Amino acid sequence: MAAREVLTFLKSLPESEGSALLGRRHSKRWQTGELLLRRLGPHKRYLTGIDFSRDSRLVAYTGEDRWLCVYDVAGDRELLRKQGHGGEISAVSLAPDARSVVTASNDTTLLVWRLPQSSATEPAPKLEKDELETYWKQLVDVGPGDRTLEAVRMLADVEGQALALMKERLARPASATPERVAKLIAGLEERRFADRQKAFHELRALEAWVEEPLRRALENKPTLESRRQIEELLALLRKNVDAPQPRGEPLRACRAVWIAELIGTNEARALLKAWADGPPSARLTIEARAALGRLTKAARARG
Repeated sequence: MAAREVLTFLKSLPESEGSALLGRRHSKRWQTGELLLRRLGPHKRYLTGIDFSRDSRLVAYTGEDRWLCVYDVAGDRELLRKQGHGGEISAVSLAPDARSVVTASNDTTLLVWRLPQSSATEPAPKLEKDELETYWKQLVDVGPGDRTLEAVRMLADVEGQALALMKERLARPASATPERVAKLIAGLEERRFADRQKAFHELRALEAWVEEPLRRALENKPTLESRRQIEELLALLRKNVDAPQPRGEPLRACRAVWIAELIGTNEARALLKAWADGPPSARLTIEARAALGRLTKAARARG
């Protein structure tokens, strides 16, 4: 789409719509197109996508050389000018709350860009404790995506609260100490069936945190009954990792990584690095490593 074609389309709008987009003081310039031309930034030849926020205060547009630009029309200032994709950007969309923008590229990637707040004096958003808990629970929803997207957006907006919550909830379980895990594995050889079952279920609840100790236990030639239970536990762990669509806590872990990646601050990166050092087969570890790779690639592309 040529930049001039976009300009022609926008100039064809009724003056009332132009005034609503730009404010009364810009309505005359809107008719001549001077203001929009000045805002095209690095896009001199063509645009590949354009989108307006719901209140028409922001316009996001993409074009040549993989540039993304976001302009605050009401404030008459550029909010964002970034490159990050390896190929031409094919689509752009502002989030309903206008706090982020998503771009899709021919390089088969999607990137989510956080937008700066409209005012440096605007107080940071904050959620009540019960609201945080509600959105945390929504991260395991598997139905229609609206509730999940709402939870991700709301948690990403309260950066400090979200990072503290995720750091606490996704930390290594207190019961996953090496001593405790060794005791539970030994419990698989108890004489009483009830004791063996108790140890089995406690090990299963610790998920990927016990995978390496279980594999080492197999190498020590356990009893036939203990071997059977260890192999069953490892099979269950493998099933969680290989599942095309995770459920429950693994699904929440994926979405927590998504939130941390959206936040993208140094504190968020530090949390991702801590997760990336977790058990190799844990969904949290796998997703965190992938997120760090994407963030590093995007940083390099931006120079």
